[in-house]
Amino acid sequence: MEFDWMEYKLPTDVIQRNAVSRARQVRDDARVRAKLLRRLGYDQEFATQRVLGNSAWACELLPNGKIASDEDLRAAVAEAFAR
Repeated sequence: MEFDWMEYKLPTDVIQRNAVSRARQVRDDARVRAKLLRRLGYDQEFATQRVLGNSAWACELLPNGKIASDEDLRAAVAEAFAR
């Protein structure tokens, strides 16, 4: 016996909208983590590697493996260290 609700497909526009907000959230999270690491006395290179590693770990089971690009995450860390 099949259940339709177990095979629910999101509409394409919802998937696209969610992808944009999810990428923004990941960049914001990277910025917050980088600011924390800066306050704890770590340098920008360590913070960058840590943020990239956390993102890779959090997204390892996703089909494409990423939500935000490495360049976006590096930019978020650089922004956190620029202030």
